[in-house]
Amino acid sequence: MDLFTGSTELMAVKKRFSRPPMATNPKGRKWRRSFQPRSNGTNRCEAPLLTVHKTFNDLLDIMASKLNIRKETAADIEAISAVTAAAFKDHPISKQTEPFIIRALRAAGALTLSLVAEIDGRVVGHVAFSPVTISDGTGAWYGLGPVSVLQDLQKQGIGKALINEGLSRLKTMGAQGCALIGDPDYYRRFGFRNYPEMVYEGIPQKFFQALPFIDEVPQGIVGFHDGFQATS
Repeated sequence: MDLFTGSTELMAVKKRFSRPPMATNPKGRKWRRSFQPRSNGTNRCEAPLLTVHKTFNDLLDIMASKLNIRKETAADIEAISAVTAAAFKDHPISKQTEPFIIRALRAAGALTLSLVAEIDGRVVGHVAFSPVTISDGTGAWYGLGPVSVLQDLQKQGIGKALINEGLSRLKTMGAQGCALIGDPDYYRRFGFRNYPEMVYEGIPQKFFQALPFIDEVPQGIVGFHDGFQATS
């Protein structure tokens, strides 16, 4: 998994080792030019490509090793609220109620699985799983969400790592499947898709997706916990 941490050091390396034009030195070795003129008017050449790539990949491995995913503790509650609020602050389709949802699920004993992602002891992401109901009586299904990552660390694999770990733990717990409301293009990578047999009322059905852990797919109307109605 691409567990990039998004630290300042990583961002600097990404910027430095983006793909500028190629040049060849007198010995025929390919170098990359940064096109930052020196005082003598020549263009500075960076390190040979092999060294650049090795340095970059080594740094990514180091950053990835710092990401830790674990179950929440009581000491994490305030940090989870802060991370969730920050992650959804400018989200175009959010009503910014996600921290209240997590709090309501926890208070109702419905926060079945709550995982945090931390880097160097700092909580930077969170994912919640809670029970769902299905009108055909099928049990052991869970809803995924909210899932949050600090905005400056998004799109670097942290959310992916949280979701994959959560799904793995649900399977270990004996869950039969997981459902969510979200972007089909994003969640398809985890195996989620829309099943006509499973319906969540009130939204376009393409946004309601499920991932059965067994061969049998339930048939009925799906309901999320009342905690998702929390507004304060």
